[in-house]
Amino acid sequence: MGGYKEYYDAISEIRSCLKRDLIGAVEENEVLVNVEPLNTYACGILWARRLDQPAVDSSQLTFDDVELLSEEVEPEDITESNDDSISNANKRKPISMGISITLPQQVHTLTLRFKGAKYTHDEERKMVPIERKNPETGEKEVIERERVVHRYTRVPFEVNPQVTVQKRLGMKQVFQDKKLGFEITLSVRHIMDDGCKLVTITATNIVSAAQVGIEQNINAIFQCELTISSDEKFIPVYQNSAIIADEEEKISGLQYRNVKNYAYGHGCSVEYDETEIGVFSVRSEFMPTQMVYQMMPGTINNAKILNLDYWTTADKNIACKELQEFINEYASWKKKQESISVPLTLNNKADSQTVLNRVDECIKRLNAGVSTLLANDKAWRAFGLMNEAMLLQRIKTKEIKPEDVNWYPFQLAYILQILPDIVNKDSDYRQSVDLLWFPTGGGKTEAYLGVAAFTILYRRLTVSSSIDGVTVIMRYTLRLLTIQQFERASALICACEYIRRRDNISGGEISIGLWIGSSMTPNHITEAESVLQKLKENPNEKIYEGNPVQITRCPWCGQKIDLNGYEIVDGEMRISCADNETCDFHKGLPIYVVDDDIYSNRSTLLLSTIDKFARITWEERARNLFGMNCPAPELIIQDELHLISGPLGSLSGIYEIAIEYLCEKSGKQPKIIASTATVRNAKEQIKNLYNRNAIQFPPAGINFDDSFFAVQADASKRPARTYLGFCEMGGSISDLLIRLYATLFFTKALFIKQGKNTDIIDQYFTTVGYFNALKDLGASSTIIQDRIFTHIRNLIARTFKTESEQYGISANDVKMFEHSELTSRKSSKEIKDTLDQLTIPYTDSACFSYILASNMLSVGIDIDRLGVMTVYNQPKSNAEYIQATSRVGRRNPGLVLTMYNNMRSRDKSHYEQFGYYHKSFYRYVEATSVTPFSVRAIEKALHCVFVALVRATVPNLAANDAARYFRADNFAVIQIKEYLVQRVREIMPDSVAFAQTSLGEFAQKWQDVAEENENTLYYKSYNGNPSLLSSAEEDSELGLPKILNSLRNVDPTVNIYFNRR
Repeated sequence: MGGYKEYYDAISEIRSCLKRDLIGAVEENEVLVNVEPLNTYACGILWARRLDQPAVDSSQLTFDDVELLSEEVEPEDITESNDDSISNANKRKPISMGISITLPQQVHTLTLRFKGAKYTHDEERKMVPIERKNPETGEKEVIERERVVHRYTRVPFEVNPQVTVQKRLGMKQVFQDKKLGFEITLSVRHIMDDGCKLVTITATNIVSAAQVGIEQNINAIFQCELTISSDEKFIPVYQNSAIIADEEEKISGLQYRNVKNYAYGHGCSVEYDETEIGVFSVRSEFMPTQMVYQMMPGTINNAKILNLDYWTTADKNIACKELQEFINEYASWKKKQESISVPLTLNNKADSQTVLNRVDECIKRLNAGVSTLLANDKAWRAFGLMNEAMLLQRIKTKEIKPEDVNWYPFQLAYILQILPDIVNKDSDYRQSVDLLWFPTGGGKTEAYLGVAAFTILYRRLTVSSSIDGVTVIMRYTLRLLTIQQFERASALICACEYIRRRDNISGGEISIGLWIGSSMTPNHITEAESVLQKLKENPNEKIYEGNPVQITRCPWCGQKIDLNGYEIVDGEMRISCADNETCDFHKGLPIYVVDDDIYSNRSTLLLSTIDKFARITWEERARNLFGMNCPAPELIIQDELHLISGPLGSLSGIYEIAIEYLCEKSGKQPKIIASTATVRNAKEQIKNLYNRNAIQFPPAGINFDDSFFAVQADASKRPARTYLGFCEMGGSISDLLIRLYATLFFTKALFIKQGKNTDIIDQYFTTVGYFNALKDLGASSTIIQDRIFTHIRNLIARTFKTESEQYGISANDVKMFEHSELTSRKSSKEIKDTLDQLTIPYTDSACFSYILASNMLSVGIDIDRLGVMTVYNQPKSNAEYIQATSRVGRRNPGLVLTMYNNMRSRDKSHYEQFGYYHKSFYRYVEATSVTPFSVRAIEKALHCVFVALVRATVPNLAANDAARYFRADNFAVIQIKEYLVQRVREIMPDSVAFAQTSLGEFAQKWQDVAEENENTLYYKSYNGNPSLLSSAEEDSELGLPKILNSLRNVDPTVNIYFNRR
């Protein structure tokens, strides 16, 4: 496996340790002394039925216990049979396990293998020396007392029956061993029209035992493994013939047509070896493993054009010819795709034509990009300067040589196809949203930063204005992600500003503004000045909100920036690289983090969280950012598009109307681009958000593993991520958590004692725990600290006794070191400090041993050294699962340990089909829900946007005291109402009447309160006068609807009090 072999070997070693602890056995013929097997092992067990446990009434059995993914056989199509074995596999302490397969008509016999172990018990009474304190003298003494020593001896077994498959529906016993206490049954559950049979083979513990320790332990079956083999190949279990209407789902089915599922488990998972000629054997697995391979950028013949330094001196005609050859190479790939489509079935052929048509459209746009560069000298120059700016940014932040800085083909192509839409505002695709899809960590950020740099530099070369205005708006959904990307974007802006100064390009400073919530940065200069004064008086002062110190290192030269680099000059906060006189930005960086400065300077690149745009209603100066007396924004970038869903997405869709209206100049609107790593139903989402058509790039290929620009890499070329599944049967998921963490901590100590490569140790040193709920996270944090060392001592004394003695490992060597959490309970500063600390290697005592995180982790965390993650319960969405687990194993192979809850049917379904799900989990990304004009969304936000547009565009209504001058019959006001209603009509026609009524009533109420308070009404009063605007947390004395101050916390908080009676 190439350069990653040592990492994969380490993962295999971790897996082996986990299996030894959870499933066993430590030794083939082990003897457990004073330790019960049921307390020793947690998985792979068939429990004995309790004597008081009633038998299942097979006549009442249904098959709804089998929850499949999207292509299951429908329950109503299954004929019931007298089989309670599957139900017995779904109990908290399961007494059976099974495997379902589909057999071709001609298969009549199967070869089975069932192996496991039972433990026999014997006991011995012996005198044991005990040290105690003499009750009379108080001195220590040794006395002997009788103790019972319990021994459990492992007795392995294996049976290999050959069984006949019956021709009719029903269940029959095919093997029984009363001495060992189990039976094997075969159920024909469904017979298809072509004669194929859905068959379930089940192994069941048939012993009933009292609910006491010894009886349960000697009658349970451990280390169970069931294998089913046939001379004929099995056929896939899913043969869904339902008609699929959704185009995306059809294409997904086409792309994954060769990824088949040949079995699923009941009470266990399954594994099988798929060869070129088929699958002939399936086996149960209680700790399923699946390696997920990364997608990597495709390669092209002429790699020279991918080098950024090449474009700084390239000849236009020669370079454009080479770009054309690049496009021709893509066109040749498309011809190969056509040949792949020839043998496809009729339905797949139609879908493949859709795929090919999208590729043709992409080729057409790429050709238009080359033509633009050839025909437009300023576009060509901006393209060259963009490459230079991106080159400088990479050199400055990564400290690498120019010859080593290269585009990936998809990045260059993405920029190339969007160029005409920036240069020509009448372009056919100006109104389309170009959605960049590439897996996490693939390089999406560099691609859209390249588009941003081109847009900024092209405007400076073509537009002459005394005020440059905001050129690019870059939006994120999470504060954590925004801060991280701000650091990368700042380096690019410094590069653009450096080039502007060097080449004397017209216009003012090229700058970046961080426009996010007051919990992160100050809204006003006075607030920033106050915080800076506190920090200068006490540098260790903790600032939890409104911290102006967001840059701690110069993005240009890397010099540390302390408080000397922050000062208030002429009512503006200046950030400078004060300690490096040779730095080009020694006297001031083009970076603004205070809202006051951003409004006055109109930062070239406005980087913001999406919910900050709620401020356009409250803040008079916010209109400066959208083209007030200057050119309007040219480009809007939305990162992590999949996160704009649910309530946030619905409210965002309404606020998008305001942004579009404010940015429109001479009938032209800004270009919108977006990116995501998980996408489904993007066309509808983008239509509801932006009222625009969506075009995905790169367009899909006929197979999921090759789109020319993205191809699946093998484990030697890109680090693969290994997923392990765990589902404790009979205990609790908390017990499973303790076992996993204890074993992970032990293996870290083992690796250190073994003297493994420090890079290997560091990769798997810090365990990241991912939780769906803060409640689970909090409980687990307590459990880990309270219980983990007890289990670690057991591991050293018994499970890993040989290794512990060989390498001299004691409990003192298995340390937890530092730990923390990444959740919304932490302040922004604490989160940033935690992220910084996560980069510290294990050789430093400050290194985290583990960190527990909520879904905050699922986007934007790019820390290369993280290599191990545990997932507590299956996340609510597949997109979240993919995004979260992609945070580990980015630079080197990663390991993901997913813990499933046995009592949750959805968790159980994912566990029982673990391998198949992980081979195709991108296929199961859910569609996002965005309903901007539902009744509830209109009630919440439409009037807010109405106020924002009135205030920003209607003459004499912008100032804080101008709310009193509003009149509903003003022509400009009527136009705004009609504009809003028209958007509702285009997106959700059924809501038009409600929207008209809501806007009409609000406008009339506003006019009424304006007339009643003709001298005292303000938008927001701070001296007791009436206010038009009131937030969710405030009471409106005028009886007007509340105005959103954020797109997230849109409801008032409610206190609940309990009175004792």
